[in-house]
Amino acid sequence: MKKLIPVLLIAAVFTGCKLFDELRTFNMAYSVDFTIPSSSVINLPINLPSPPITTNSTQKFEDEGIQTGWIESIKLNDLGIQIVNPSGEDFGFLNSVHIYISADGQSETLIASKSPVSENAGGSISLDIADVDLFPFISQANFSLRTEAVTDEGLLYDVDIRADMNVEVKATIPGT
Repeated sequence: MKKLIPVLLIAAVFTGCKLFDELRTFNMAYSVDFTIPSSSVINLPINLPSPPITTNSTQKFEDEGIQTGWIESIKLNDLGIQIVNPSGEDFGFLNSVHIYISADGQSETLIASKSPVSENAGGSISLDIADVDLFPFISQANFSLRTEAVTDEGLLYDVDIRADMNVEVKATIPGT
C-alpha cells in the first residue's frame, strides 16, 4: 500500500498538469473576403490586399481570463479558402496562392500557401501553414492580410473568395 501512494501522487500531478495545460490554450477565428478579378493575364502574381481586420484580442484574452503579458505564442492552426461566387466554380484556374500578414511596426510575413494548387482542388482548399508566432500581429488592434495569387488560365469573371483562419493562443498563467 505504501508503494501505491507515491504512484497515485505522481499520477495526480501529471493528470492535473495536463488538465491545466488545456485551460491555457484557446482558439480565435478570423475571416476575410477578397476577389480575384477577371483577367487574361496568367502566370503573373496578382496582389490582393485586405482591409484591416479588427482583432478584438484584448477583449478575447480577458474573456478567457488571460492577460496579454501571459501569452506564450499565437500560432495559425489552419487557413482555408473557399469560393463564394460564382457558385459551382473551382480552384482549377489557380496555380499558387500565398497569404501574408502585416500590422503596424511588423514586417510582412508569409503565414500560409499552396503551390501548386491541384487541378482537381474543388471549391475549397486548405493551405499549408508556416510556423510563425502571430502574437506581434494578433495582439494589436488590427492586422491586414495580403493574398498573392497566380493563375494558370484566364478568368472571364471575378471570383469572390473567403479566407477563414483559426489561431491557437497559448498562455502561461502565473503561479503554475
